[in-house]
Amino acid sequence: MGQLRDIILGPQVRLNEARFEEMLDILEEQKLGNERRLDFVEQHLADSTQHVTRITSVLEGQDEELSFLKQKFDGQMQTLRDEQRQLVQELRDDFGKSIDEIRESLNKRMQGTEIDLRSEMLELSGTFVRVVEQNEERWDKERTHSLATLEQRIAQWRAELDDTRRSDMENLAASMMDVGRRLMILQTGETHQ
Repeated sequence: MGQLRDIILGPQVRLNEARFEEMLDILEEQKLGNERRLDFVEQHLADSTQHVTRITSVLEGQDEELSFLKQKFDGQMQTLRDEQRQLVQELRDDFGKSIDEIRESLNKRMQGTEIDLRSEMLELSGTFVRVVEQNEERWDKERTHSLATLEQRIAQWRAELDDTRRSDMENLAASMMDVGRRLMILQTGETHQ
């Protein structure tokens, strides 16, 4: 039975054992690779720790420098704020004085302008009154001239109308006389017959 078993299962067992040994070799290679990687990572971590230590010491030094610079900056900013407040106050004072001077100057100019405007308005009103009077005189002359011209034209029309009536009356009289002559001629002719 043992021999039969070796005959039937022997090749498979040997194949499995060979595969198992190959798998062990592969696992051994992977173990070595992982160990090398772990060694690299540990070395990298050690280097990083050293870098972190150096950076921490540098940052601590920089924190002190930054604290000193911050105090210096705060002092300079306070000085600038004080100077700015003083400058703003001076500007406000100067601005207020300038506004007062400008207001006074404008009031004087306005008073002068008002006086000039009043004198100009008086002069303009006098000129306007003179122009109105001159226009009224001119219109009176024009009206008188127009009325005279119109009266002459009406007299001319009446004369022309009278001449036309006289001519019409003369023509009418001549026509009536002509009609009378013709009637007489007609009557005379009938008597002779």
